[in-house]
Amino acid sequence: RRCHPVSARPQVLQLRILGSFRWVYTVGYSLSLLALLAACLILVAFRRLRCTRNLIHLNLFAAFLLRAAAVLVKDAFTDRLQAAGAAPEPRAERPLPMVACRAAQIFLHYSVSCTYHWLLVEGLFLYVLLVASVFSEHRSFRLYLFIGWGRCSSPRCWSRGSGES
Repeated sequence: RRCHPVSARPQVLQLRILGSFRWVYTVGYSLSLLALLAACLILVAFRRLRCTRNLIHLNLFAAFLLRAAAVLVKDAFTDRLQAAGAAPEPRAERPLPMVACRAAQIFLHYSVSCTYHWLLVEGLFLYVLLVASVFSEHRSFRLYLFIGWGRCSSPRCWSRGSGES
């Protein structure tokens, strides 16, 4: 059987489809960023809305805000590196963009981790509210803050190779 050369046409079509997907999710993350910012401003502006439940929602919204911002920043750095990758200069001569791109990736993973932890906090709060209502809401909020923002920064979350988390 004879080998046929690969046509560039399917690759062009695939790049156009990927470009369309990228445009749609960038618009989606941008709209999400604006809506979450508006929700956070409303929760902060009205003092009557301050309670443990809404403070937990506010932190969850903040985690989603960070995630959307991290995705947009990571994409911007990725685009810059891809554009610079076509340049003739070697990669070793431009370490700063690589460091910034790595930092953006780490920030993205941190924000995703915080999002999941704040969803866990929402579930814990509902559990405490519905089932184990022995605890005070105000005493528990510090624990919720630690789980939502601090737990994912533990060294075990970032360990490599052991498979444990």
